[in-house]
Amino acid sequence: MRITIILILVATLLLTVAPAVADDSPPLTADNLDQFASAVQIDFATLENADRFDSGWFALSGDGAYVAVTQRDGGLVIFDSAGGEVAATYNVTRSSDQPGTVLDADFGSDNRTLVALHADGERYYLSLHTIDGDEITVVTLPESPDMPVRVWLDADGLYAWIEVLAFEGPHYVMRMPLPGADGDEADIITLPSGPENDMEAYVRIGRIPAPLAVTASLAGEVKLWNLETGEVTHEVQLDGVPVFGRVNETSGTQMAWRDPISDALYLLDFVTGENQQIADLGGAYIQAILLSPAADVILGVAVDDRPVVVAWNAATGELTELGAYRQCSRVPDLVRLSADGSTLVIGCDTGLDVWRVHTETDNNED
Repeated sequence: MRITIILILVATLLLTVAPAVADDSPPLTADNLDQFASAVQIDFATLENADRFDSGWFALSGDGAYVAVTQRDGGLVIFDSAGGEVAATYNVTRSSDQPGTVLDADFGSDNRTLVALHADGERYYLSLHTIDGDEITVVTLPESPDMPVRVWLDADGLYAWIEVLAFEGPHYVMRMPLPGADGDEADIITLPSGPENDMEAYVRIGRIPAPLAVTASLAGEVKLWNLETGEVTHEVQLDGVPVFGRVNETSGTQMAWRDPISDALYLLDFVTGENQQIADLGGAYIQAILLSPAADVILGVAVDDRPVVVAWNAATGELTELGAYRQCSRVPDLVRLSADGSTLVIGCDTGLDVWRVHTETDNNED
């Protein structure tokens, strides 16, 4: 069914400064682990309109070059992570002249285009902005009592995918065409959300990057889903139930995880079905677990109530404490490793901490 999409080029408060250039930081590996440390810290209190920042939630580009943070007034601020400077900031104003609340945001595969999901109390809509661009495209979602909660762009940037919690009936995923889609491809399509409608699932592991999703049953049946097809791509039977973990964003087929009581840390390969125990945790709670592109390093952030970053060598199980992260007044709101494995960002209510591999060039510049 074809549904009319309202496209609005909105005049907004838009500030663009010199574009950031990716600093070509190498991905984290077991060989450069001892060089991985905090590189840039962004203190919200020192920024203009500091009172508008109350959350360390963010979206991170795949190459780690840009970090987008929301403001209380519905605005988005995009930082150049290499220097901590503001690359762009904007608000999207609707017909009521009130900014909407940002529900979710994600960078496209070009690492420069940001899609955001907004709500203004009456309707839901998307904003699409490219860094260094002078326009913002707004796409209004079909009117519905259902609640969209997550958004991401397809590889070509022609569609926004949205995960929706249905008011009645099964939860679903919607594909919204964006400018450039034409013909039959400009239709809105929906399909049931595979993981949200899996009656066997006991838990869906959070913070898994779209379009991937992971569920686990009480019997230890672990499924890797593709949200854009609603299908299970891999299924593995385990002795335990993973409830916390993170997928390798490069391969998309490996996952570092821990059990509900933090007894041990594991590395699962969905393709081979191999589940390797990496280390005993002894009940230590780990807020965030992240996996390097080569699956040779597992990072842990906020370990056993300590504000530290640690790492395990996946081959040997050796634990290395890398150091404390930037001081927060609470546990981090979000922790992410960029898809290329170069950049770790820890966000909390007081600011951001950006970690990278320190190279010989960095030392010479110091």
